[in-house]
Amino acid sequence: DRPALRVLPAHPYEVASFKRCKVNIDYHIEVNGSFYSVPSALARQSVDVRLTAHTLEVLHGNRRVASHLLLGRRGAYSTQREHMPAAHQAHRE
Repeated sequence: DRPALRVLPAHPYEVASFKRCKVNIDYHIEVNGSFYSVPSALARQSVDVRLTAHTLEVLHGNRRVASHLLLGRRGAYSTQREHMPAAHQAHRE
C-alpha cells in the first residue's frame, strides 16, 4: 500500500452547509439572527450562502461576492464599506 499513499492535504476538511437567502433593501442578509452585507446592486435578489464553522460566503451566479467572519451574537451587523452605495459611503464619512 505504501506506493499508493499520497501526502495529506495542507488544510483539514471543513464541513459546510448551504442556504438560500433574499437580500433586503438595506443590502444585508439575515443568517442565524445576524446580518451580513452584500454588494448593494444585489438588493432584493436571491443569493446562496455557504456556512462553515467560522465563515460565511455569499455566492451569486456561482461567483463569490462577499465573505464575512461569523458574528457571535444575534442582532449584530457586519457591513463592509465597499458594499455600500456611494451615497451611504458619503453619509458615513
